[in-house]
Amino acid sequence: MWGSKLWLFPVAVFVFIPLTFIISYIIAVCAGHVAPGFPYISDTGTEPPESCIFGQMLNIGAVLAGITLYIRYRDVEENLKIRDITQRSCVHLSCLNNIGFVLGICSALGASIVANFQETKVLVVHLIGAFMTFGLGSIYCWCQTYITYKLCGASLKIANLRLGICVTNTVFFIILLVFGGIAANKFPDGDTKTWQQRNAGFAEHIVSTVSEWAMALAMMVYFLTFVKEFRNFGMRCPVYYRHCDEQITGKIRHLSLDNSTSNQGETTCPESPESTSRNIHNESNGSLDRIITV
Repeated sequence: MWGSKLWLFPVAVFVFIPLTFIISYIIAVCAGHVAPGFPYISDTGTEPPESCIFGQMLNIGAVLAGITLYIRYRDVEENLKIRDITQRSCVHLSCLNNIGFVLGICSALGASIVANFQETKVLVVHLIGAFMTFGLGSIYCWCQTYITYKLCGASLKIANLRLGICVTNTVFFIILLVFGGIAANKFPDGDTKTWQQRNAGFAEHIVSTVSEWAMALAMMVYFLTFVKEFRNFGMRCPVYYRHCDEQITGKIRHLSLDNSTSNQGETTCPESPESTSRNIHNESNGSLDRIITV
């Protein structure tokens, strides 16, 4: 099922992560842990019970995001093999795709760090996770947007949409950092989760928090842009294979003699996952069944 419906993963990310923020926000406001309006996303997942829900759901969302990033990575790599582009461009785009994939995984890891290290408990680690999520996530979006234009596999509308999201993300990220820093310097000692309008730096605080929410929504929309491309391909189940040794080779030869007289026992063990995949493609006629090679 999942091999032919990969588009469900970006949809799941788009639905699940915002749902996480909404649920934790409602609980935090109802419990009086944050002031209504626009708190920082992390503020809504600091105190129990909302912190438990926030952490668990955001960890699941990070895993779903990581799976989506891997699917996109493999899609680009396969497209590079069939597109009519120069060898130099192919190497360049493949290198950029590799870098983008690493940055994307680090961004997903950052979201998990944000979920597990609350700002009131381990502030430095929490801020590192937030920077990984939004900062590295924005760079990943720029990498994939550049690749989209170069491959021309998607429509120009999708490429332009991704470019618009990247610009929006970058602008809001700068606003978040600048106004967040100004608000923090103006705010008197106290609990920033219950920031009130009468407090100094409240206006700058709202600008910063709105920018954070806008960034989060923009990144979820970026994941959603993968849906159209993910509908055009599927992925096979993993293939299990073992390296040849004397004992295994002897068993294979014995089985081959019993089942096939044409090969005369000269069966060889697959040397790599690539060669195994080629054999499966030729022998299974496109079947998505899981094939185990021993």
